[in-house]
Formats: sequence, structure tokens, C-alpha cells
Amino acid sequence: MDAAKHLGDPLLPMKIPLAKPELGEEEILAVTERLRSGWIAQGPKVSEFENAWAKTVGCKSACAVSSCTTALHLALLCLGIGSGDEVLVPAFTWIDLLPKKRTRI
Repeated sequence: MDAAKHLGDPLLPMKIPLAKPELGEEEILAVTERLRSGWIAQGPKVSEFENAWAKTVGCKSACAVSSCTTALHLALLCLGIGSGDEVLVPAFTWIDLLPKKRTRI
């Protein structure tokens, strides 16, 4: 099957916006400020976010990560889940949750 045909035309509007962001002027300004500050990957805003999140959920500390995949990986490590353990996930999920080699369905 032709991959382009299977995936559809990427220039067409999304029929089901699974991860369509809602961005306004406040978000655009915040991104612009970060770019101008020189702190893109870490820095004071990340520390501020981590501290605010820890306080919100009642934890001693929190760690910001770059993706949901990284967050899920860390969560599994923190729970002691590893090779050979079975983890159930919903039928509709991100592809990164699926094992690279399926042993059973």
C-alpha cells in the first residue's frame, strides 16, 4: 500500500484533531520570551514549573521531561516495572507504548 495514500494528504485539514494545540497571544509571547532568553531546554522557567507542579500534586519534587514517552518510561522505572512484566494499555493509545516485538496479542 502506498504510504502517502494510506496516510492521506497532510495539507488537508484534520478530520479528528487528536493533538491540535490551542495557542493564543499569551502562549506566543511566552515562547518568544524563552527564545530571547537563551534558555530553551532548561533554565529558570523549567525549575519554576517543576516546583509549581510538585506543590500542586503534593510532592517533594517534580521532574519536567521532553515528551510523554519519556514520562511514561520514567513512571515504569519508578514503579519497578521492567523486562518480562506485563503492562496493560488502552486500545487507543500512542504508538510508543506498544512493544517493538509483540510476543502475544
